[in-house]
Formats: sequence, structure tokens, C-alpha cells
Amino acid sequence: MLHSGNDRWRSIRTDPPPVNPVIPAALGSCTVVVAAIDYVARWAGYDTEECIEKAIEDGLIELDEKNEWKRDYDVYRFTAKGRRASDAHARGVFDRSEELARREREDDLRAASAAPTASH
Repeated sequence: MLHSGNDRWRSIRTDPPPVNPVIPAALGSCTVVVAAIDYVARWAGYDTEECIEKAIEDGLIELDEKNEWKRDYDVYRFTAKGRRASDAHARGVFDRSEELARREREDDLRAASAAPTASH
């Protein structure tokens, strides 16, 4: 279900997210379908069509295959600029996850060392 022109969605132009929903919708692939963009855009509270238009304007994606039957199945291909943005986004997610895991391991070690030991 694509949405456009509905006031309940935030505008990517006036209230931009840290990354256009088109980028995470691709899950690292070189292409992305409109249905996946719609899912991520809706989850983030943005208008799908506006996200696609902005990504095209920014030179991140271009239409690869138009589906005659349903808009949800149109395929967009990442440009070189879009692939670099996607790679940077994936690296950022990985780095943040790695940092969080490191902190959790340190917290677990601290908790384990502070726990009383059982004596026999």
C-alpha cells in the first residue's frame, strides 16, 4: 500500500531522517523494490513516493524495471553514489552494533567479578 499526499506522514524534505529509507530497504543489495521501500518508509513515518523521488533527485537510485502489473514491484537500481551511501550506512550499523556488544561484554564481566563467590 503506497501512500502519497497524506498529512499523517512526515516529509523527507522538511523533516529528513538520518538516512533515506530507500537505503536500509535494500538490505545491502544493488537493487530495491518499491514494496520494501514502502515498508521501511512507513515504519519510519515517511511518505514512500517522496522518499523515492528524493533518492532519485539525490542521485542514489534510478528506475531499473517498471512492473506493468503493480507499482509495488517496480525495481530501482542503486547508482555508484547510492552504493557508496548504502555501504557507509551498513558500516555505521555494524560499528554501532560492535560497540554495543563490547559494552555489554564489559558490563557482564564487571557483574561477574562483583558477584559473591560460593565457598565450599
